[in-house]
Amino acid sequence: MHGVCEDNLMFKLAEKHNLLRMDMERCAMGDLYYESFDLEHVHVRGGRILSKAIVETAGKIHQKIGLKAQRYFQSVDGKVSGKEATSMEDFFNREADAELSKLNLSPEEAKDVEAALFGCFKNILTGYTGGEMSNCRFEMFGAAEELPGGDLELPVEIIDALAKEVPEDAVKLNKKVTKIDWTDKDSIKVVCQQEYEADFVICTLPIGVLQRFHEQLFQPPLPEWKVKAIDQTGPGANGKYFVEWGKPWRSANDHPILIAWTREEMGSISLPQDWTRGVLEISAEDPASSLMLVWVTGDCAQAADTLDDETVSGNFTTLRLFFENDSNGFLQVKKDIGELLRAFVGDPTIPDPDHLTRTRWTQDEFSLGSYSCAKLIADETTFETNGKPLPNSKNPRLLFAGEATHPSLWSFLHGARASGIREAERILTQLKK
Repeated sequence: MHGVCEDNLMFKLAEKHNLLRMDMERCAMGDLYYESFDLEHVHVRGGRILSKAIVETAGKIHQKIGLKAQRYFQSVDGKVSGKEATSMEDFFNREADAELSKLNLSPEEAKDVEAALFGCFKNILTGYTGGEMSNCRFEMFGAAEELPGGDLELPVEIIDALAKEVPEDAVKLNKKVTKIDWTDKDSIKVVCQQEYEADFVICTLPIGVLQRFHEQLFQPPLPEWKVKAIDQTGPGANGKYFVEWGKPWRSANDHPILIAWTREEMGSISLPQDWTRGVLEISAEDPASSLMLVWVTGDCAQAADTLDDETVSGNFTTLRLFFENDSNGFLQVKKDIGELLRAFVGDPTIPDPDHLTRTRWTQDEFSLGSYSCAKLIADETTFETNGKPLPNSKNPRLLFAGEATHPSLWSFLHGARASGIREAERILTQLKK
């Protein structure tokens, strides 16, 4: 949960169901702040660990760049349409080079700071941005409001809490919607294996799904202004790959391994084979086992999701999640992760992971992305327009919710919840007329 405060509707939900405890894992800051990360375990190729002072120097530059980008949107009062678009990639490179030029370091130290900044923190910022920074608009970065209070890891029971908010008999599972017909002025038809008729429909399909299927899904077609906003929104690309070894290779699985590629390596990525260059961290998920989590961002995450599955034996013993598991295994991805660890930990004896459970959000036909981002063609109206009802606000029958429809909380889970409540309240208001 991002933003531990009363303004966060996920915080309020967790509070309502007594899911908050003092011993819960928490980061008091957030991804834009370098102190949120383990600065003592940043590895370069060959296994050398960068000094904390070097990583702090790079981290302070990362923080300065991220906060400057975040504050820009407010500095122009949210008016970015008509302005020439700058990518987050160009903004980061320009600001990073300017900051690096101010440092008084030896050539070796300068090289290490550059690796930490461009090969580690830049991947962190890519993950926060939501998609590849070369495709995301700097001027819109701060349009997604960062709530105060830092981050909090909620228990899985939050899913049960969400379910309790919906009547059990109202949920229809395994019903793939193939058509939403809003032709009739008095009702809407939703077609799956059978046909449902409703006074109102709230569409919460992810942006990636809308982009690919809107032409065949809606009858009549969505108006041009709605399609334009959808196309201005990036579907996002981030991946979480859980890995586990049958025989632990670490003496203690109690700290993460952060990866710092050289600037040259980050500037010459060939996909899909170089997908691990989008890995920012391999975090330790369970001290009592060998379970770790590989975080991969941007185009590299999308490329990794496309890698073919190979058949190997395996039985994932520690983790059971609603992700694609490795009953058949993923040989290529496991080999790549093993090679990454051997290269950056500096230990040629580290084996490939035995088990892999991964999200494939960019390839899943029901998501086709992770969380939304602002493409280069986005402006301050994009996310608000995503949420506008049809045929119009005076007669809202086909409504839209989801994080990508919130004008100031897009990309966040609490933004998704807020948008759903917004549309429910819109319907209630309409029914009172």
